[in-house]
Parts: sequence; C-alpha cells; structure tokens
Amino acid sequence: MEFGPRKSALGIAKLRCACYHLFFSRKQLAYGKGEIMGARRIRREQRQVDMAESRHRNGFRKTKERARRLARLQDALQKTQPPYAPTILSWLSEQLDKPGRLITPEDVKQFLAKK
Repeated sequence: MEFGPRKSALGIAKLRCACYHLFFSRKQLAYGKGEIMGARRIRREQRQVDMAESRHRNGFRKTKERARRLARLQDALQKTQPPYAPTILSWLSEQLDKPGRLITPEDVKQFLAKK
C-alpha cells in the first residue's frame, strides 16, 4: 500500500479521466472520431473564410497603393541621376527585368521615353 503525496496524485488523475469521459458517448470514445475531432477542421475553415475576406478587402487598397507607388517612383527616377537610391534601383530592376548592376543610363532613358 502506498501512502503520502503519490497516492493522492494518482487518485486525482483517475478522477480527472473519469470526469472527462462523462462528456462523450461510448461511440465517440470507441472510434476516436466524432465531435471531439471536429474542432481543428472548424478552426481551419474559419481561418480560410477570414483570409479570403481579407484578400478581397485588401485587394482594392493594394491596387491603389501600387498606382501611387508607380507614379512616385517614376517621378523620383526623372529627378535623380545615377547612382540611384536602392528603392528606385530595385523597382527599376523589376520593371526592366534586368539586374540593377547592369542597368545603364541609356536603359533608363528608353524606359522613361516609353512611359
């Protein structure tokens, strides 16, 4: 027979397990599936709905921001001379589909002439 804190801890653990099983039917406990396992799926579906709504809502804002950024960087490109700021060089590199180190002043003139 055990005496002391170990015995009381084992007794409390058994009581907790017994209390937990009262909330579920025998079928749910036997198969391991049912309403117990649905919580992750429900949270995932809620997250997917929230993300889709967020993409829809933020899409309009991002489109407007892209237009503002395009105008701002084109204006800055016209006003500056090489060497360009990293922000301008990165954007220009993306527009010309060319690494920043290979961009020449002639490329910039042709780009500005197109716009």
